[in-house]
Amino acid sequence: MHGILKAVLAAAAVFAIGFHTSTMYHDIYGEDRWGPPLPTRSVLLAFGDSHTQSGGDPDAGGYVARLAYHYHNKMDVVNRGFSGCNTSRALDIAPNVFAEMAGAVEVCILFFGTGDAMVGPSAQHVLLEAYRANLGALVGVVNSVQAEYGLPDTRILLVAPPVAHDGMARAAAKQDAGLGFVRAASVRAYAEAAVAVAEEMHLPVVDLHTAMDAAVKAKNNAQSRYGGYEEYLVDGVHLTPAGNRLVYDLVVDKIKTAWPALP
Repeated sequence: MHGILKAVLAAAAVFAIGFHTSTMYHDIYGEDRWGPPLPTRSVLLAFGDSHTQSGGDPDAGGYVARLAYHYHNKMDVVNRGFSGCNTSRALDIAPNVFAEMAGAVEVCILFFGTGDAMVGPSAQHVLLEAYRANLGALVGVVNSVQAEYGLPDTRILLVAPPVAHDGMARAAAKQDAGLGFVRAASVRAYAEAAVAVAEEMHLPVVDLHTAMDAAVKAKNNAQSRYGGYEEYLVDGVHLTPAGNRLVYDLVVDKIKTAWPALP
């Protein structure tokens, strides 16, 4: 009798687990199904340079890693960040990047500009007008891939490059010579260009450069070694966990306001 009772209790436990799993699946995917195959999921694609590549690092509080957790029941977040990538190189690889998603890209973040703004003779440097043209061309590539699948245009969000800090970059250039090509004024001009392109194309944009400047000035850390920018920048260029958190907060807020119908 005792053995029969144990068997009944075990069966009840298995049923409860299965029921919970089915209910959770329904909550996520909106349909009754007990397991695989899973339906095709929409993709949020983050396409960018080293800010996006390192943004996938959860140990560094990367903004892409945060987005993956935030949207884990809604969209699959895919990181296609490439260190050293400028908009010219991005145009070369963009058709393959988007083709591999087979038209599933619901939202695309385009986050370029820091490398383009490096002053010559850096190999990453792209002339300002070419940078503007390249951003527009990238938008065209995204939507041409969608059109091949008979799908509507992807929701595209531009992110302007963050602030660069000359003093921090010069100090860091002793270990990374490439940082010697960083100029704060140049990066500012490219950030302004990214915002202008977004406005001309009627696209939402995260003006990260202005937001970071405002965040630093609001904390009034002028007496710190680098004026408070060290909270957001590791080496005058790349983002700290706090810098990544700022990107994440701004991106999530912009997606909510630009496309409120998204899950």
